[in-house]
Amino acid sequence: MRKKKVRVSLTDEDRAYIENLYETHRKTIYYVALRESRNPDLAEDLSQDLCINLMNNISTIRKLDCCKIDAYIVIAIRRLYINYLKKESRMTLLPIEKPSIAAKVCDRTAEIEAEKEDVKLSLEVLLEQLSARDSLLLQSKYILGMTDEELAATFDCSAHSIRALLSRARKRARAIGLKSKKGDENHNG
Repeated sequence: MRKKKVRVSLTDEDRAYIENLYETHRKTIYYVALRESRNPDLAEDLSQDLCINLMNNISTIRKLDCCKIDAYIVIAIRRLYINYLKKESRMTLLPIEKPSIAAKVCDRTAEIEAEKEDVKLSLEVLLEQLSARDSLLLQSKYILGMTDEELAATFDCSAHSIRALLSRARKRARAIGLKSKKGDENHNG
């Protein structure tokens, strides 16, 4: 974990208070940090970060009684650990030390891109086989993302009619797609 800078200048009395507080609660601090993180090194880092937190919030801590200080410590360590996890989740998911994983991801990415290209080519062929109106209607709706109202204005009809036209165009496209799929199976089989 990255060490934080102390923002508050402490008096000798404050330093002595923090040292005494840390020594008194050292076992509790480490136990809670270890219980949260399940990692001895990280527990040590959390304990050190808690010291900085205690120093930055000395005025608040001085007002608390003994039981509330224990609760403050537990909550502060939990929050420090949650913040640590958030920072870790934002870091790179593929460490450099694991090239085999990175290579597999790159291979899978290439496969996905190839599949996308195949689908794109299939869609282009399918759209060419449809009538110009059906092709334009489906492209406007699903590629350009036009609303039914925008399509109705473009095609000079009502929104209800557009929904019917879209339904029929999808049905015709599905039929052409199924017909070409059966033809591929007959040629490949």
